Amino acid sequence: MERRVPVQHFFDGFRTSHEVNKIKLIDYNTMKSFINWDAVKEHHDLAMNPRHPHVQGTSQGPDIFFQCVEAGNSFYDGLADLFEEKGKLVQEQTGLHFALYGYEGHPEAKHVIVVMGSAAVTCGETAMFLSKHKGQRVGVLKVRLFRPWDCSRFLAALPKTTERICVLDRTKEQGSQGEPLLLEVASMLHASAHSEIVVVGGRYGLGSKEFTPNMVLSVFENLAKAYFEYDAKKSGGVTISHLRFGPKPIHAPYNVRAADYMAIHKSSYVHNYDMTRYLKQNAVCVINCSWDVKDLEQQLPAKMRRDLAEKKAKLFIIDATKIAVKAGLGKRINMIMQTVFFKLSAVMPYEEAVEMLKKSIKKMYGKKGDKVVKMNIDGVDASIAGIVECEVPAAWASLAVDTEASDAKTSTVAYAKGPRMFPEVQNASQFAAQVQKPCNNLDGNSLPVSAFVPGGRVPCGTSQYEKRGIAIQVPKVDMDKCTQCNKCSLICPHAAVRPFLMTSQELGK
Repeated sequence: MERRVPVQHFFDGFRTSHEVNKIKLIDYNTMKSFINWDAVKEHHDLAMNPRHPHVQGTSQGPDIFFQCVEAGNSFYDGLADLFEEKGKLVQEQTGLHFALYGYEGHPEAKHVIVVMGSAAVTCGETAMFLSKHKGQRVGVLKVRLFRPWDCSRFLAALPKTTERICVLDRTKEQGSQGEPLLLEVASMLHASAHSEIVVVGGRYGLGSKEFTPNMVLSVFENLAKAYFEYDAKKSGGVTISHLRFGPKPIHAPYNVRAADYMAIHKSSYVHNYDMTRYLKQNAVCVINCSWDVKDLEQQLPAKMRRDLAEKKAKLFIIDATKIAVKAGLGKRINMIMQTVFFKLSAVMPYEEAVEMLKKSIKKMYGKKGDKVVKMNIDGVDASIAGIVECEVPAAWASLAVDTEASDAKTSTVAYAKGPRMFPEVQNASQFAAQVQKPCNNLDGNSLPVSAFVPGGRVPCGTSQYEKRGIAIQVPKVDMDKCTQCNKCSLICPHAAVRPFLMTSQELGK
């Protein structure tokens, strides 16, 4: 309020909005002490008031308009000092310290990543590990103030031993020499007589792509040489929950890639996706299905069976849908699968977890009546009896797995030039095998840029190649109730309902 300058903050889209995390709130009385109330009053006094009127927002000519704009420069001068001053107030009250340009890593780093946003946490954790346990001279400079840019504070935070810098932006600017953060860092180093430092740029996390420690490691290696997860389906889409538990704060804004516990809530997923790719040794795998133990040999894909055996995983099955229907919950199995999770994962004492789960049910569904509460509690109570432990035969470890030639990592797509010298996708079966199938298998990140046509063009008729089996029951059309609105053709996720425009004469034929 001292400068009356608008400040814009940002967060990393899906990475922040789809993450559940524990935070410690600052109470309002503490926050109140951070505010300069004299500056607030001064700001309010400048508002339009009939007791002391003034004219503002007039139509101005080009001869004076920018003089008025330039006259506001003084409000931006020293703004970084003000931010730092406010940061010290927060530190005094809460113990939290956030430097405008914070550095983590080796004190004499040669290779440094410059980054903003949630990726700074991943980069920082990786740099500290490499520095402490591997002795590598690497570090990360976290930018928390982009505008106004403060050269002196940035350079003060940057190790004097820096030789190479990689600036990571989470944006794409077509036609430019680089993205905004890269250009800011490069121009600053050139103007401040640090042109000997090699600066390269990179992009990460676009389209909510993952950004993992291995990727950070790749950045450092390249410098030395020179990202809740959702799919795009609106009906029956896949939701992958990456959960971490621990007694200490967890700094890992990236997906789990070594799971101790995996729950598969739809049996069709075992055929559609590589479910055991990120399963850890001696992990627990639970499948919600209607199969018996004797059916697993036939129902589970060969790769999944081999992975379960090689990783010495414990396998369980449960018909959560049947339990939910019997309890009156329909197809809602969330409470049942939560109960199974607490029973098998051992993240906390099971009895304590169930007690807390039932309290949450009463709090969540209490307004909907005792009947709804009872149905959910009955579902919880019936869950444990439905768990069946299955033996994983050692022979599964030697199963042969057929690796398809159209694997996403090696597939190449050749496009013919269209009449307007633009790549045209004409072969639907080729597109389905080489692009659509990896995307449907949640492996789209492995496809190269060359596999796609600019503008996102795709061939017609590809819905025939995607049958996901998402419905518990198959709906039937009652033509006696049909009003010819054609909405069913738009809603059907399998494109199974095809409308035709016909005259009465054509219909008679």
